[in-house]
Amino acid sequence: MTVFVVGYLGIITPFFRFQPGDDQARPDPRFGITEAFWQTEEAVELGVGWERILFYWREIQPTGPEDWNTLHVLEEWLVEADNQGRTVVGLLKNTAPWASEDGTEAGMPKGLYLSVDDPDNLWANFVRRIAEYYSVRNVHHWIIWNEPEIRSGVYGYEFAGSVADYYQLLKVAYKVMKETDPDAVIHLAGLTWWHDQTFLKRLLSEAAAGTSSMSYHCIYISAQRPSKP
Repeated sequence: MTVFVVGYLGIITPFFRFQPGDDQARPDPRFGITEAFWQTEEAVELGVGWERILFYWREIQPTGPEDWNTLHVLEEWLVEADNQGRTVVGLLKNTAPWASEDGTEAGMPKGLYLSVDDPDNLWANFVRRIAEYYSVRNVHHWIIWNEPEIRSGVYGYEFAGSVADYYQLLKVAYKVMKETDPDAVIHLAGLTWWHDQTFLKRLLSEAAAGTSSMSYHCIYISAQRPSKP
């Protein structure tokens, strides 16, 4: 199992800059950041090997299943990452309101426990279309949701379901992605650990397999971070 630690370019750049004259770093698959497309020159300089990009269901299909908003994630970001040797890791989250059981972006997708081939399994339909569209654009890595252990009423709340529901979300995504794109790699959502220290243990008790990796969010913000010029 591979563990990815997610950092932020704006935070780490001041501490890891190469000195003038140093050879340009080669992309390192062990080193990834979020949204490198905002600072691509720095990402190349640092040798960033992969970048996380957010794919919001509510933005891609805002009003119904026929929607397909490709301006939410610009294709030039994907092309540039590919040209610069970075692997794109997409993060799927935020249920479209029309597909949500409670009408919110944290809500459970309708039909989640139906067969992945059932047209009323709206999450399966969305994941399948994502895989079909983005696999040919060299996006094969997908994180399923973000910090699902944070409960309602707490800052950062994004998933209304239980541990079992998150496992079902993950399992459906895995089945559909692998059927559509054999090269797909599915990642567990990044967990904070602090919000629910038992979440991962309970998730693993739901199933012993079904994902290719796990993520851990280790976010450090220095009080002495230099301001931008």
